[in-house]
Amino acid sequence: MPAMIPARTLTTVICGVWLCASSTQPVGAAEQTKTIQLRGGELRLVNNDELKPKAVINGKEFLFVPDYIGFKETLELSDRDIIILTTDAEKYREPKYRVFSLTTAGLARELDDLTFWSNGTVVATKKGDAIHFDLGYYRGLKVNAVVSPQGVEVTRRPVAHPAIEQKDCTWMYQKALDDCMNLARSCEPSSIPFRTSFAMHPFEHNPRWKIAESRFEATCQAVCKAKKRPSYRAFAKDVCGP
Repeated sequence: MPAMIPARTLTTVICGVWLCASSTQPVGAAEQTKTIQLRGGELRLVNNDELKPKAVINGKEFLFVPDYIGFKETLELSDRDIIILTTDAEKYREPKYRVFSLTTAGLARELDDLTFWSNGTVVATKKGDAIHFDLGYYRGLKVNAVVSPQGVEVTRRPVAHPAIEQKDCTWMYQKALDDCMNLARSCEPSSIPFRTSFAMHPFEHNPRWKIAESRFEATCQAVCKAKKRPSYRAFAKDVCGP
């Protein structure tokens, strides 16, 4: 937030068909609070300098650690709102997601079955009176979930021809190969910056990574020596597959 603002507070109001949100942050204060009005009550997102962020739903607190809580989206079912929040979105390449349910009667709870799988990839799509979640891969299996008024169903299944998702493949081509280009003279892929290698850890859950890891390392070394990337098409076919 810009420092030179004469007013004591800055208030933002966002309204739509299904959501009305407002946030008020005293200028120079240590705490930032965003308030979102939902059908079953009030959601408050609290970030503060003590690194103890929390979501407060109708007075019930859910702690987020270590340093950030953000709002992704809310999806409506006939009897409840499904709330997707992010944590550490500014610290890592991929935000971590936590999913909550707030019934129209005001009962709030975290959907732990979804939070467990949500290590980096969450795509939520509403179909009828159900929300379908694509939760990426975990330990070599494709994970999907369906949330409906009847409950939560999580499925895990093998995939015949797994591939690295396009957004992840694009990130590797742009960001990770940039780091490869700037490696020391040895051009050892193991010397890639920790932030980048850490961001690639979730790929290990994708069975394609058993093939992709060695191919990426070979490409990384070649890019370091030539100071030039291959075409994206060639990289995607060789590394990301199938």
